[in-house]
Amino acid sequence: LHGLAAHEPEKIAAAAVCRKLPRGTMLVQQGRDPNELYLLADGWIKLTHVTRNGDQIALRFMQRGDHVGGAALFRGAPFPATATAASDATLITWKASFIRECIAGSSAVAHNALQLVGDRADDFLSRIQELASDSVEVRLARHLIELVRTSDRKSERGVSIEFPISRQDLAELCGTTLFTISRILTRWRELGLVDPGRQGIVVRDAAKLGEMISERQSSANAR
Repeated sequence: LHGLAAHEPEKIAAAAVCRKLPRGTMLVQQGRDPNELYLLADGWIKLTHVTRNGDQIALRFMQRGDHVGGAALFRGAPFPATATAASDATLITWKASFIRECIAGSSAVAHNALQLVGDRADDFLSRIQELASDSVEVRLARHLIELVRTSDRKSERGVSIEFPISRQDLAELCGTTLFTISRILTRWRELGLVDPGRQGIVVRDAAKLGEMISERQSSANAR
């Protein structure tokens, strides 16, 4: 809504529809044309992509405040990934025709849409850079910290990820094998950093995981 005229936010709010999405429900399918824009108000959405070889990989987990399908809608392109509710989710939705009308009629809306597309491109560029330069441990530490950053599930044991997540999901996010992720999590459990379960993980020492990332960044800056 940045830079919009005084009457525009009210118009956009009036066109919004609130939608509940139960865990496990598919929101959008890879290859389909977008007919709505989604803003995630609560919960988590998992993005997966099927490669040309038929392999499915987890791209990212989206959380409160993220838009789903915006880049595809703004570009007029099919969805590049399938979005599925990783937990019960609440979304605010707008019809694609309404969003396109707003973009055509407002330079501020068009600028904001371009900014959102640029931000998503930056996210994936950062992901590629991480895969090329960071160790698997640093990548895993970064993903775990991001997944518990806004979690309300705090206890004496630590902070839990708010939805069921498998080691295979983490392996796909980190661009590595299930064996490697299992080996790292086992060692981290022995060090008291995490408490992994079959479908969930408790981060017991986020500060130590953060230190791994900081050390990697300091090392990179020193080169």
